[in-house]
Amino acid sequence: MTQYTFCELLKKLEPRLRKNDTFWRVSVSPKERLAVFLRFLATGDSFKTISFSYRLGKSTVAAIVHDISRTVIDLLLEEVMPVPNEEKWNAIAEEFWTKWQFPNCIGSLDGKHVTIQAPNNSGSLYWNYKKTYSIVLLALVDPCYNFIAIDVGAYGKNSDGGILVNSNLGKSLENNTLSVPKSKTLPGTDVELPTNSFAQLHSSQDNPTVRPCPSRENLNTANPARPGPGPLTFPVHGPVKWGPLHLF
Repeated sequence: MTQYTFCELLKKLEPRLRKNDTFWRVSVSPKERLAVFLRFLATGDSFKTISFSYRLGKSTVAAIVHDISRTVIDLLLEEVMPVPNEEKWNAIAEEFWTKWQFPNCIGSLDGKHVTIQAPNNSGSLYWNYKKTYSIVLLALVDPCYNFIAIDVGAYGKNSDGGILVNSNLGKSLENNTLSVPKSKTLPGTDVELPTNSFAQLHSSQDNPTVRPCPSRENLNTANPARPGPGPLTFPVHGPVKWGPLHLF
């Protein structure tokens, strides 16, 4: 992070970060509090390690990280991750086509398992297929990997598809409250197809989601070993850029 960016961020957050001095001690300055918070985000170090670096108590570091996390969400969420309108969705779809030659795509969706220490008495709720305990970060991103929407905190045992269905994002898509364009003409043709997101998920007819095919040889055929209807696939001819599809 550049010094300019740090100062701009501090300027926006400083009123909420400033604490009162007391008779017993001088409060940690907003600048140092923000530095501690960014250090935690950038490195993932433990609170104990960061407390040694800044000569602060471990509990103080924990309180700073939790407090500033809430402050950032309260003050910056609408600025850095606003709810897209129809014009924004169309711009994202255009950029997917320009950058990755993928038509009518309004986002790339995938989940990330964040390893945690299992909470007490949680049983197998957080136990995932990777044989670790985790919570899931499900994210919808644009062609430049910027977050459009996220869902954080689902149990590690849940599938990405199940998390999407029960998330605010999934419910909003199902209820058509996100101003997502219904359909767009494919570039260079007169054919209209629905807009879609790209994800390694099962999809429904009401919420089209394009999934990667099992192999290049089966681009236009469903997997006969898969029970039920096959995944929605989009026939792509010529070189295929898979860059943005494996996000984490």
